[in-house]
Amino acid sequence: MAEEFAGGAGAVRPGALVECTRAYVEESLAAGRDYLVTDALLPFVPSLVAWGHDESTLVQVMKDLTEAVEPADVTVVYVHDDPATALRRAVEREGADWEDWYVGKLASSPGTPSVHDLPSAAAHLRFEAELTRRLLALTPWRVLTVDAGTLDAQESFAHVRRRLTELLRLPTRP
Repeated sequence: MAEEFAGGAGAVRPGALVECTRAYVEESLAAGRDYLVTDALLPFVPSLVAWGHDESTLVQVMKDLTEAVEPADVTVVYVHDDPATALRRAVEREGADWEDWYVGKLASSPGTPSVHDLPSAAAHLRFEAELTRRLLALTPWRVLTVDAGTLDAQESFAHVRRRLTELLRLPTRP
């Protein structure tokens, strides 16, 4: 995927994302790995939206990804918070310069022309979250949603650990 960015396109073809995912899963399974942990490897929704792909393209990508990861059993840990709240926290933590940088970065993408300030960025992120949920619902994957607005970091970790232990039928630690 990095090679496509290196070409200056500023985006990666959906097919390249699917093929890289397929290769990663095949190599990992061939190496005898029982569990794969990735950060945003699936489902690529924010990047594809930013690059200007429409929902029908994303539906096809999700179908292709579902096939690409077979026979892996996928559990998506989906961390969610109210976008306006999360953006306000980010500005408080990072400062006003971050707000300008983030809004400018988001607004400069082909798929986000409606973003021009923090409230419109939050609206876009709400749209993106709903789209992600709709797309994940099309897959056979388990989705474990973590509401980051109601749990602190330690509570989120404990919640995810407990739910993954249950879902994956892992042995519990004393």
